[in-house]
Amino acid sequence: MVDLRFFYAIYGLARQSAVLDWFGIFFAQYLPYFIGAAFVVFLAWGIGGDRRRRMYDALFVALALLLARGFFAELLRAVFVRARPPEALGIIPLISAPSSAAFPSGHATFFFALAFSIFFFENGSLVKRKKIFLGAIFIFGAALIGLGRVFVGVHWPLDIAGGAAAGFLSVYIARLLLPRFPEP
Repeated sequence: MVDLRFFYAIYGLARQSAVLDWFGIFFAQYLPYFIGAAFVVFLAWGIGGDRRRRMYDALFVALALLLARGFFAELLRAVFVRARPPEALGIIPLISAPSSAAFPSGHATFFFALAFSIFFFENGSLVKRKKIFLGAIFIFGAALIGLGRVFVGVHWPLDIAGGAAAGFLSVYIARLLLPRFPEP
């Protein structure tokens, strides 16, 4: 199974170096707080535009995150009940593993939805180049969180990929559901 090979390639690096373990734990547990705070700052002050447009973008992100974490992640977990690596392989993870099903990763679903939402902003003052740059930074951060979750042994690589796909789908559906921002 390819997923198992990728898991062992990443998790196999755990407990080999205290520094590498520190980074893995940081990415898995603490980076989400920094990414979330950075996104709030970005949303509040960094995207420009008037207050109404920023509120619209915040509503769009809230809808996308609600769909991602509150609907798609839970629906997929109910349909595809999958044990986490500690249960399936009898390994000891570097952090405590949640008791919920593994697929998809809730962290990946949430943070990839956050990252992908930037590409769907309609903010006129957020130029395309800036949108691509900031979106890529947040996607990189979401990928580091996902990689960290595999490294510490609480997720399979496919859980992260499924979370990324669910995150993108939720943002796309949020864009379809939310009417366009009214131009003055």
